[in-house]
Amino acid sequence: MLLFPIIMYATERTTTNVLENDIRKKIITIVSKNPGTCLTDIMDELDIKTGHAQYHLGVLEREGYVRSVKTGIYRRIYLQSKGRNS
Repeated sequence: MLLFPIIMYATERTTTNVLENDIRKKIITIVSKNPGTCLTDIMDELDIKTGHAQYHLGVLEREGYVRSVKTGIYRRIYLQSKGRNS
């Protein structure tokens, strides 16, 4: 028997709260101006670390704002239709 029950909360991401984050809004702007940009370009532009950029790109990709395509050693980032309409 657990002394402290484990409670898990499901968080629901909506279009509104995904784009309320300044980093994600800036990523959308960068990718819209430079389709096919790579992670390093985004990191340099925003002056953020790899993990930070990967996290926010992952959120945007899961929510359908961007997609990434592996080309050689690079993973290129493109806007999806949802990202173009934001």
